[in-house]
Amino acid sequence: MSKYPKLKGNAAEVPLSYNPLTNEFIYYKDVVSGKEKIVLIAKLNDIQKRKLVAARLKAQPDTTFADLNGNILSKDQLLEAIENDTAPGKFYYESDLSYLNDFLKEFE
Repeated sequence: MSKYPKLKGNAAEVPLSYNPLTNEFIYYKDVVSGKEKIVLIAKLNDIQKRKLVAARLKAQPDTTFADLNGNILSKDQLLEAIENDTAPGKFYYESDLSYLNDFLKEFE
């Protein structure tokens, strides 16, 4: 039995973390194979975290997102909002990092 959580759908294609030493994303298959170890979010600087959140969003299927005000954003608009640090971008960025912090605990 694997000590790692099972992933569904395209989740294995979405980066789990970022290696600041190699400047590469860390994927589930690399962690499971032992090629990479998870780098905790707390070890990343803001630029690295933004790269990770943007790469995770880019790896998702095309869809739309609604912000807290009911505005509908495309994936590209949300990526721009993250890059420009606007309210919808901040919300998505913080939400994804919060999810990752909790999810990566399952790899310890």
